[in-house]
Amino acid sequence: MGAMRSARKPLLAAVVVAVLVGPLGGGEAGAGAEPRATTRTVTIPASAFNPASDDVAFRRGASFLETTAGDGTFLAPVDFDAPDVRVIKVVFFAIDSGIAFPIFEVYRTQLAVPQNVLCGEGATQGSSDTMQVVTVRDLEPRRITGAYGMTLSVYLPAPYGDGYRFLGAKVTYSY
Repeated sequence: MGAMRSARKPLLAAVVVAVLVGPLGGGEAGAGAEPRATTRTVTIPASAFNPASDDVAFRRGASFLETTAGDGTFLAPVDFDAPDVRVIKVVFFAIDSGIAFPIFEVYRTQLAVPQNVLCGEGATQGSSDTMQVVTVRDLEPRRITGAYGMTLSVYLPAPYGDGYRFLGAKVTYSY
């Protein structure tokens, strides 16, 4: 009987230590589990896009961008709330009721070596008087860090009178 009581004391001590310290390995519970990625979406309104040239005649409001004569290319930077992100997709919203196609491009900019890398592009498919959605998923490279920046480009082939208007974009990313 005395041997049984003395065997319980080390077992009880081991249980108390395990409860106070945590699971074997000394860390917090679940410390070996992979961290969960956070997914976010940032909206870039049409009003954030600026003409790539001073020669572009354009008009913009809070929710639209259009040329008033001829064609034009417009650019907007994308700001992320994390220093290292993986871009999942970029969605562009536009009206295209003309015969040409607005073109949407996604660039990664590296400041140390002044260059832009085309990560992906898309265009509207046929004309429609309603809003069209162009999703660019095949992006390479996808990773944007503090050493890089991201720029969106929109090419409008003709004025709104001919059927072209840009409405904005959304970038979905994880970190």
